[in-house]
Amino acid sequence: MATTFPGQIQTFPTMYDITSSDAALVAQYQSAMQAGDFETAQTILNSIPLAEQKIVTADLMNQILDTTVAVENFFANRYSNGYIVSPTQPPVQGSGDFWFQITGTV
Repeated sequence: MATTFPGQIQTFPTMYDITSSDAALVAQYQSAMQAGDFETAQTILNSIPLAEQKIVTADLMNQILDTTVAVENFFANRYSNGYIVSPTQPPVQGSGDFWFQITGTV
C-alpha cells in the first residue's frame, strides 16, 4: 500500500496490544507462517479480532516507509535552502535560497 502524502494526510491505525484471548490464535498464525502455509495463516489472521490493529504487517511497515520517504522528499524539496556565491544575483535563485554577493577580491 502506498502513501497518500502529500495529496492528503496519511493516516495509520491506532495499534492495540494482543490480549490473552488472542494468544492461541496468534500462536497458530505464527506456526502456519513458519510452515509456509500462508493461506491458513491468512485465515487465522482474519479470525483475530481487530487483527489489523494488533499485528504489524509488511503492508503497514511499507506504508510507514513510503510515507516517511514522501515527507523527507517534501521537506527537502520545499525547505532546503541553497547557498549561492557569485558576483551577480542568479536569475534562478529559489525562494529561501541565500545569495552571497562577491564584492571584492582577496
